[in-house]
Amino acid sequence: MSAQTTTKKTGLRAWTTRDLLVTAVIGIVFGLIVAAAMNLGIMLWAATTPLLGIAVFNGAFVMAGLTAPYIIRRPGAAIISELVTGIVMSPVTPFGFMTIIGRLIEGVVYELPFLVTRYRHYGWLPMMLGGVIGGTAFFTMTFPMYGAQNLSTGMVIGLVLINIASCALGVVLSRQMSNAIARTGVLNSFALGQEMQEEV
Repeated sequence: MSAQTTTKKTGLRAWTTRDLLVTAVIGIVFGLIVAAAMNLGIMLWAATTPLLGIAVFNGAFVMAGLTAPYIIRRPGAAIISELVTGIVMSPVTPFGFMTIIGRLIEGVVYELPFLVTRYRHYGWLPMMLGGVIGGTAFFTMTFPMYGAQNLSTGMVIGLVLINIASCALGVVLSRQMSNAIARTGVLNSFALGQEMQEEV
């Protein structure tokens, strides 16, 4: 009788229906959260400058892009969750279809640090790099639209620093929230839940 061998699926082939469903749910939940944050940001824009609203609430966008890959740990998780987030947001924000494009671009940037590590490392460094670089790249892309050229250099630097702090906070909250959920046992069938079990 010949021994049967099984090959563990890796990369995109490792995705399961459950992975897709949970990633979609994460995208939907954060789509609603980020839409609310964006509308709060618009209120802040009216009182100050649009760039301040984006800088302050950009951490919410970061959470939307990093929670799914941190929990699911599959290639493309950031892109898929951001796509769903953009679809949910598009009807309830002033930017419509462009919201989906923006979310996809950020999803690609969030994905890059995990791609570089071949999806083997989900520690603080890749998450911070993805969150801060992705969030800051998005923030600086809004400069021409919202008149950054009309602001003083000091004000622009201050806004960038606020944005970086917001993005870093988004990374911290994303990890802490995911870890807290994993400790309840709800995520035991996912990589993060199994990691938490090993630490106990």
